[in-house]
Amino acid sequence: MKLNFSTDNKKFELAVINPGLVIGPVLSGSYCTSMVMVRKILTRDPPANIRINIGVVDVRDVARAHINAMTESGAVGRRHILVNRSLWMSDMAEILKAEFQQHGYNVSTMNLPGFLVKVVAVFDKEAREVGPVMNKTFEFDNTRMRQVLKIKPIPVEDSFIDMGYSIIEGGYVKKHRRYKGRPAKSSGTQEQAVP
Repeated sequence: MKLNFSTDNKKFELAVINPGLVIGPVLSGSYCTSMVMVRKILTRDPPANIRINIGVVDVRDVARAHINAMTESGAVGRRHILVNRSLWMSDMAEILKAEFQQHGYNVSTMNLPGFLVKVVAVFDKEAREVGPVMNKTFEFDNTRMRQVLKIKPIPVEDSFIDMGYSIIEGGYVKKHRRYKGRPAKSSGTQEQAVP
């Protein structure tokens, strides 16, 4: 017997949230999959970037989307893609380098040659997993996120920088001896708290 929970139980309404790679400040005290990419870039593991393209979204926008999916009438009965932008790993590295080079982190913005990734894939499971998506661009339509869920995405630069500082402060990336901590926010930058 097949049960369609949302249509067979009329008192429930369903809206589905489908986020890309979730980035931004880490609030929990445990290691999570979302921080892997930023940790790898900051620690140069590998020493250059793999040419992969990933759709990203800030964790605070994901939290807002869950709340708004319960309150916005147009959200019901739909899947909502949550992606701010798609970036290459080297684009992510550029953002992190601009902020963390002053703190002693020698972030590489170069790409590993594709043939080298294929050689490493023979021995490394992670390298094997990225093979099918290397050099492929992914585009997402976030119209519903912006118009139905009323999310104005946090700039990806802020998301990556916030995540970088939070994983360094959380001990997931070793503090470099030149690390000075996060500078005070300027008056032009607004702190966005999760409601």
